[in-house]
Amino acid sequence: MDINITPAAAHIDNIGGGFMAEQKICNKRSKHIDIKYHYCREQVQEFKNFDLNYVPTGENVSDLFTKPLDAPVHHKHRDFAMKWESQKVADTQPKGSSSL
Repeated sequence: MDINITPAAAHIDNIGGGFMAEQKICNKRSKHIDIKYHYCREQVQEFKNFDLNYVPTGENVSDLFTKPLDAPVHHKHRDFAMKWESQKVADTQPKGSSSL
């Protein structure tokens, strides 16, 4: 039985981390990497479960949840996330109904 799985898009802002996930490298600096990261590398390289896409740090919306941001950057990411969420909710609403 052959199952086709579409790889999930993973947006990253760390070029070095993406390079290590995509390449089979082992040197003095990378040999002490925790085993869980080798699992991630295996998922990217061997099983092709993830498609890594570089996103510049200034455009990485997930920073909203993981880093302290200056007010303008915070507001930019917040507005983008809220617009995306409201669009997702609107897409699930039956035609002619409203959400409160």
